[in-house]
Amino acid sequence: MSYLNFTTQQLQGGGKYSVKTKIGNYFEDQALDEIKFKEFVRLKENNGLLVAVKEEKYAKMLLETPIVPLNGQITTGSYFMLKNATTNGYLVIDNGEKSTKYENAFSVTTNPLMNFSCPRALFKFEKYRENRTYNGIPEQQPKSTVCYNEKICIIAHHNVYKTPVYVYSPLLSPFDYSAKTRNQEVLGTPIESFYNCWTIEHVDPIKRFEVFGQPVNPDEPFLIRHFQTGKLLASSMNVIKNDYGREYELCANHYLPLIKFKKIEAEKDDKSTKGPVTRIEKPENIWCVVDKI
Repeated sequence: MSYLNFTTQQLQGGGKYSVKTKIGNYFEDQALDEIKFKEFVRLKENNGLLVAVKEEKYAKMLLETPIVPLNGQITTGSYFMLKNATTNGYLVIDNGEKSTKYENAFSVTTNPLMNFSCPRALFKFEKYRENRTYNGIPEQQPKSTVCYNEKICIIAHHNVYKTPVYVYSPLLSPFDYSAKTRNQEVLGTPIESFYNCWTIEHVDPIKRFEVFGQPVNPDEPFLIRHFQTGKLLASSMNVIKNDYGREYELCANHYLPLIKFKKIEAEKDDKSTKGPVTRIEKPENIWCVVDKI
């Protein structure tokens, strides 16, 4: 057994024998120290030390990157930052924080301390295309205007990973759920699937039907709905700790007030309550585009 390789003194937490002591496992301790030192030197020469890996990661992900202004319309292929109304944090991705449940899945959160544009905070919209062929090479799409209720994909900056990383949300199950709120999970993944499909909707439930199919106004807040499940992209004040500090959890869930204040207000003013009278989503579900910071 392995514990027989150690002396009683070592098993009880005492110091180890020196190499001059001709009893116990003196030589094994010396050989083990030499092996550890050689491994340290090898990792240092190949930039494999943990501190070197972290420095390389931060240098790549936190490199200040300028944003091209949107000029009044959101087009495919244009990078910008997405800000949540509750956390006042920007949507960010961590390519070093991999999910244990998937082979390639990264943590996606919101960071309220992000005061500059960098690859981990930059995203773009692309049109979702069904039955597309993918061979690992990003397909070049012609630039086009993003419209309300149009199927889109939310894609992270191209420096995040070797292939495009999509904002992805699997079905809620006993095995797939967000860590804090236990809602529908949201991750970043390079795998293309129907779970990467989203739509943008207007915040006002009345205007939501009026602007159907019209270009998205980047100066107005909006909702991001998961097309497969109908859940809204949300961020709440639940803290997630990672290499970048304290960030806030991302999930897919409806955050609605408990009262139908619009309907009660209409009845109070003796107005008709017919039509799409509904509760307005809370700030957890509201997002806005930031193209300069």
